[in-house]
Amino acid sequence: MKTIAKVVFVSLILLLAIPMASQARTITVKMDTLVYERQVKYYGGVPFSEDVPEWRGILPVFTNIQTSSGDTIIAIQTAKGIIAELKLRGDSTWLAPGTTILTNCEIKTFDHVLIGDPTGQDTRPVRIIASGLRTEDKVTGYSSRGTIDKYAGLSLFGNLKAYRLEVLGFKQDGGCGISVQYGSWTELYDYFSQNRYGLIMPGRYDAPAGIVKTVLRTFRCSFQDSLRSAYIDLPNGVFYYDEYSDFGQGVGVYQDDSTGSEAIFTGSKFNLALGERNQFWGDGIIISPSADFNDDGGVNFADFIAFVRVFGSQASGETAKFDLSKNGVVDFSDFLLLNKQFGKLTKPAVALTKPVAAASAEGIREAREFLDEHPGWMPLLPLELQTLLASAEQVSEFKLDQNFPNPFNPETTISYSLPEAAEVRLTIYGLTGQVVKTLVSARQVAGQYQIRWDGTDDFGRPVASGVYFYQLLSGARGDVRRMLLLK
Repeated sequence: MKTIAKVVFVSLILLLAIPMASQARTITVKMDTLVYERQVKYYGGVPFSEDVPEWRGILPVFTNIQTSSGDTIIAIQTAKGIIAELKLRGDSTWLAPGTTILTNCEIKTFDHVLIGDPTGQDTRPVRIIASGLRTEDKVTGYSSRGTIDKYAGLSLFGNLKAYRLEVLGFKQDGGCGISVQYGSWTELYDYFSQNRYGLIMPGRYDAPAGIVKTVLRTFRCSFQDSLRSAYIDLPNGVFYYDEYSDFGQGVGVYQDDSTGSEAIFTGSKFNLALGERNQFWGDGIIISPSADFNDDGGVNFADFIAFVRVFGSQASGETAKFDLSKNGVVDFSDFLLLNKQFGKLTKPAVALTKPVAAASAEGIREAREFLDEHPGWMPLLPLELQTLLASAEQVSEFKLDQNFPNPFNPETTISYSLPEAAEVRLTIYGLTGQVVKTLVSARQVAGQYQIRWDGTDDFGRPVASGVYFYQLLSGARGDVRRMLLLK
């Protein structure tokens, strides 16, 4: 009997130790409380509000909300003639994979918001779906808003990182999937848009005083919208960088005479058959001085090899174009400028093919010999170029090396070897197991790699001193090591 009782007791303990699956919730947002708010306007960075009356709206706020997989948030405004917004605030705000938001409101994000799974293990999308849209109700008190769903979608005011976000169905009037506002810092990975407009940057609000930089990065996104995939407006301090996204309904890039802004597309698809829907005005995507030495519309492997062949030369005649820093010689400063431009467009309306597509065995050999003569330069190269050159090395085993230096402040380098091509993820974790930063999330070929970590998290914020772990996953293989940041 004692033995049986002991078995039953142990079984109960084990059952209690197993985490129960969280039950999906339906969160209905209360949409019946009016709020009066003065809309501050800006002109030339200076706020003014003389001619801007108070306006009323239904403006519920979620602070540090954290959803679970399968949760549904319903935010549908039914009152006639009243604008509505749902605001997400707080540095701990997280919409988990599998979350769905049904709304006819504009959703505004502030502070630091995370959407989806940054580790890539849970690939279920987070969906924001247009529901309950009405075009017959004119909004009063703030005439520029038009109909209730005129600007429905996602409007970004703070820092946002989103993985596998989908915004769908906002196709009425000015319906837009994402509107990027001044001063925000946004990264979108595998984003999918199916609205009237896919992306507007910057959004319709003028720049507040003190805002000096607005940054948007998109990676492998799909803009399948009905009218235009993207409008990119480039006043001072606005930067847009895209890699391998599909702009199915065209993209417009506009820049006036201002400086200190750029839009860079690497391997992007513009559907050039759309003609006028792909418009590039001004010099927003033109790089000067340009590292497109062969003038084919983009900076790629052929330009890198051409640079290697004249490195160390005096800048005169045919070699003058390689002197990007204009210091009279083709040297390390030009090498850094070339790396910064690698993969970028240098001509309007040109879809740059894969920047390393033209690499030959001879070119790879020359590049490897050049880097062997300049130890320590490999980590300075763009990741795609590192990947190509690493594939030329013979690696027989999977290996994750100890970071160097260790302890470090503020930067360190993590080296690893892959014996075969695989989906690779290199992630930094804190002592409690929380994800601090994802350094690599891509398919890589066999070879040796070096990745630098600058001591910041996924939002670009410096992390505190202490012990951190870095984990390398490659297919079925994996390894973890520990490192120490001392400030």
